[in-house]
Amino acid sequence: MLTYYQWCALPAQQALVTHPPYRLPRYMLLDLPRNVICSVARFRLCIHTFRVETATWNSTSSPTCDLCEADDNVQDENHVLFHCMISLRRKYAFLFSQTGQDVSAFLHQNNNKLLLFIHKLIVLYEQASSHTSFLKKTTQAVKTTPHIS
Repeated sequence: MLTYYQWCALPAQQALVTHPPYRLPRYMLLDLPRNVICSVARFRLCIHTFRVETATWNSTSSPTCDLCEADDNVQDENHVLFHCMISLRRKYAFLFSQTGQDVSAFLHQNNNKLLLFIHKLIVLYEQASSHTSFLKKTTQAVKTTPHIS
Protein backbone atom coordinates (compact mmCIF):
# COMPACT_ATOMS: atom_id res chain seq x y z
CA MET A 1 0.00 0.00 0.00
CA LEU A 2 2.84 2.38 0.77
CA THR A 3 4.34 1.77 -2.68
CA TYR A 4 1.02 2.63 -4.32
CA TYR A 5 0.77 5.86 -2.35
CA GLN A 6 4.35 6.86 -3.16
CA TRP A 7 4.04 6.15 -6.88
CA CYS A 8 0.42 6.76 -7.82
CA ALA A 9 -1.50 8.79 -5.27
CA LEU A 10 -2.79 12.14 -6.37
CA PRO A 11 -2.53 15.03 -3.93
CA ALA A 12 -5.62 15.42 -1.77
CA GLN A 13 -7.65 18.60 -2.03
CA GLN A 14 -9.34 20.48 0.74
CA ALA A 15 -12.91 19.23 1.10
CA LEU A 16 -15.43 21.82 -0.02
CA VAL A 17 -19.12 21.66 -0.74
CA THR A 18 -18.42 21.96 -4.47
CA HIS A 19 -16.02 19.02 -4.81
CA PRO A 20 -14.85 15.96 -2.86
CA PRO A 21 -11.41 15.80 -1.18
CA TYR A 22 -10.13 13.50 -3.91
CA ARG A 23 -10.10 13.48 -7.68
CA LEU A 24 -10.14 10.75 -10.26
CA PRO A 25 -6.90 10.00 -12.07
CA ARG A 26 -6.74 11.70 -15.47
CA TYR A 27 -6.83 8.43 -17.42
CA MET A 28 -10.29 7.66 -15.98
CA LEU A 29 -11.65 10.80 -17.67
CA LEU A 30 -10.20 10.15 -21.13
CA ASP A 31 -11.98 8.46 -24.00
CA LEU A 32 -9.87 5.30 -23.94
CA PRO A 33 -10.77 1.69 -24.66
CA ARG A 34 -11.95 -0.18 -21.59
CA ASN A 35 -9.07 -2.68 -21.71
CA VAL A 36 -6.50 0.16 -21.61
CA ILE A 37 -8.20 1.75 -18.58
CA CYS A 38 -8.33 -1.66 -16.86
CA SER A 39 -4.63 -2.32 -17.53
CA VAL A 40 -3.57 1.08 -16.19
CA ALA A 41 -5.73 0.60 -13.08
CA ARG A 42 -4.28 -2.88 -12.55
CA PHE A 43 -0.74 -1.50 -12.81
CA ARG A 44 -1.47 1.34 -10.39
CA LEU A 45 -3.19 -0.94 -7.87
CA CYS A 46 -0.61 -3.77 -8.11
CA ILE A 47 -3.19 -6.32 -9.25
CA HIS A 48 -1.22 -7.58 -12.20
CA THR A 49 0.61 -10.80 -12.96
CA PHE A 50 4.17 -9.62 -12.36
CA ARG A 51 5.98 -12.32 -10.44
CA VAL A 52 6.51 -10.20 -7.33
CA GLU A 53 2.72 -10.10 -6.96
CA THR A 54 1.95 -13.71 -7.86
CA ALA A 55 4.63 -14.90 -5.42
CA THR A 56 2.63 -13.36 -2.56
CA TRP A 57 -0.35 -15.66 -3.12
CA ASN A 58 1.30 -18.64 -4.83
CA SER A 59 3.90 -20.31 -2.63
CA THR A 60 5.44 -22.21 -5.57
CA SER A 61 6.12 -19.02 -7.52
CA SER A 62 9.37 -17.08 -7.24
CA PRO A 63 9.45 -13.26 -7.47
CA THR A 64 12.50 -13.33 -9.75
CA CYS A 65 12.06 -12.44 -13.40
CA ASP A 66 12.00 -15.52 -15.58
CA LEU A 67 12.13 -13.51 -18.80
CA CYS A 68 15.50 -11.79 -18.60
CA GLU A 69 18.98 -11.89 -17.12
CA ALA A 70 19.02 -8.36 -15.66
CA ASP A 71 20.96 -7.66 -12.45
CA ASP A 72 17.83 -6.35 -10.73
CA ASN A 73 15.88 -9.54 -11.26
CA VAL A 74 12.83 -9.22 -8.97
CA GLN A 75 9.98 -8.81 -11.44
CA ASP A 76 8.22 -5.81 -9.89
CA GLU A 77 6.99 -2.53 -11.39
CA ASN A 78 10.40 -0.89 -11.20
CA HIS A 79 12.09 -3.85 -12.90
CA VAL A 80 9.43 -4.10 -15.61
CA LEU A 81 9.62 -0.38 -16.42
CA PHE A 82 13.35 0.26 -16.22
CA HIS A 83 15.43 -2.94 -16.15
CA CYS A 84 13.80 -5.93 -17.85
CA MET A 85 15.27 -6.84 -21.20
CA ILE A 86 11.92 -7.96 -22.65
CA SER A 87 10.34 -4.55 -22.11
CA LEU A 88 9.01 -2.20 -24.78
CA ARG A 89 11.42 0.61 -23.85
CA ARG A 90 12.97 0.96 -27.30
CA LYS A 91 9.65 1.60 -29.01
CA TYR A 92 8.57 4.07 -26.30
CA ALA A 93 11.98 5.64 -25.59
CA PHE A 94 10.49 9.15 -25.61
CA LEU A 95 8.61 8.30 -22.38
CA PHE A 96 11.87 7.58 -20.55
CA SER A 97 13.87 10.64 -21.59
CA GLN A 98 12.60 13.05 -18.90
CA THR A 99 11.99 10.90 -15.81
CA GLY A 100 15.14 8.88 -15.19
CA GLN A 101 14.24 5.81 -13.12
CA ASP A 102 11.68 7.43 -10.84
CA VAL A 103 8.44 5.42 -11.01
CA SER A 104 6.34 8.25 -9.60
CA ALA A 105 7.63 10.81 -12.11
CA PHE A 106 7.23 8.27 -14.90
CA LEU A 107 3.59 7.52 -14.04
CA HIS A 108 2.66 11.19 -13.64
CA GLN A 109 3.72 12.22 -17.13
CA ASN A 110 1.08 14.13 -19.05
CA ASN A 111 1.31 11.91 -22.12
CA ASN A 112 -1.54 9.73 -23.38
CA LYS A 113 0.93 7.33 -25.01
CA LEU A 114 2.06 6.39 -21.50
CA LEU A 115 -1.33 4.77 -20.92
CA LEU A 116 -1.04 2.70 -24.09
CA PHE A 117 2.52 1.72 -23.11
CA ILE A 118 1.35 0.47 -19.69
CA HIS A 119 -1.47 -1.48 -21.32
CA LYS A 120 0.90 -3.13 -23.80
CA LEU A 121 3.35 -3.88 -20.98
CA ILE A 122 0.66 -5.61 -18.89
CA VAL A 123 -0.47 -7.67 -21.91
CA LEU A 124 3.12 -8.57 -22.83
CA TYR A 125 3.93 -9.87 -19.35
CA GLU A 126 0.65 -11.77 -19.08
CA GLN A 127 1.34 -13.51 -22.37
CA ALA A 128 4.98 -14.17 -21.49
CA SER A 129 4.16 -15.53 -18.03
CA SER A 130 1.41 -17.81 -19.34
CA HIS A 131 3.75 -19.04 -22.10
CA THR A 132 6.55 -19.62 -19.57
CA SER A 133 4.27 -21.51 -17.19
CA PHE A 134 2.96 -23.58 -20.13
CA LEU A 135 6.54 -24.47 -21.10
CA LYS A 136 7.41 -25.39 -17.51
CA LYS A 137 4.32 -27.61 -17.18
CA THR A 138 5.04 -29.27 -20.52
CA THR A 139 8.68 -29.86 -19.62
CA GLN A 140 7.67 -31.28 -16.23
CA ALA A 141 5.10 -33.58 -17.88
CA VAL A 142 7.70 -34.84 -20.36
CA LYS A 143 10.16 -35.55 -17.52
CA THR A 144 7.58 -37.50 -15.50
CA THR A 145 6.12 -39.47 -18.41
CA PRO A 146 7.44 -43.04 -18.39
CA HIS A 147 9.22 -44.15 -21.55
CA ILE A 148 7.78 -47.15 -23.36
CA SER A 149 10.40 -49.43 -24.87
